[in-house]
Amino acid sequence: MVLTDRKIRAKYTNMPLYFMMLLLVACSSNYEKIGPANINTKEMKFAEQMALKIMTKCDAYDYTPLTTAEATPEAAKGFSATVMQQSCDLLRNKYGAFRGLKFAEAYKPKENNTHTIYRFKGNFKMAKKAPEIRVTIDQTGKFAGFYTIKWMDKLK
Repeated sequence: MVLTDRKIRAKYTNMPLYFMMLLLVACSSNYEKIGPANINTKEMKFAEQMALKIMTKCDAYDYTPLTTAEATPEAAKGFSATVMQQSCDLLRNKYGAFRGLKFAEAYKPKENNTHTIYRFKGNFKMAKKAPEIRVTIDQTGKFAGFYTIKWMDKLK
C-alpha cells in the first residue's frame, strides 16, 4: 500500500491489519542496518524491481493488481486496483512524474528475521528533496509492503 503522509494514512483505516502491524514495526528502533557486504543482492534487486514496477505502473495509469506469485497474499490483497489508483494519484499530485530511484540502505529486525526493509531515494519531477521509497520483503523472499515518506537519515 502506498502511503505518503499522515493525512493520507488516515484515509486508509481499512488497510489489512498485516500492513498496519508492519508499518508500526518499521517505525520502531528495533532494527539494525545491514552492512553493504551482508546485503542479499538478489533480494535487494527484487525489492528494486518491485518499486520500479509499482512506480512505472503509476506513471502509465496501469492499476493491475499484484499477484501472489510475487507478493504475500496480504500484499496482493492490499494492492487492489482501487487502492493502487488512489495511491498513484496522490503520489503524482505530491511529487510529479517518477524518474527513477537509487538504493540507499537495508535494515533487519534485531530480534527476528521476518522481513527486510530496503530504502531507496526516489527521483520525481516536482520533488525538491528525494522522498524515501521503502520496500519490505518477507522471509520467503516475497514483496510484503511499499511505503513512501519524506526522506530521513535514520529509519523511522
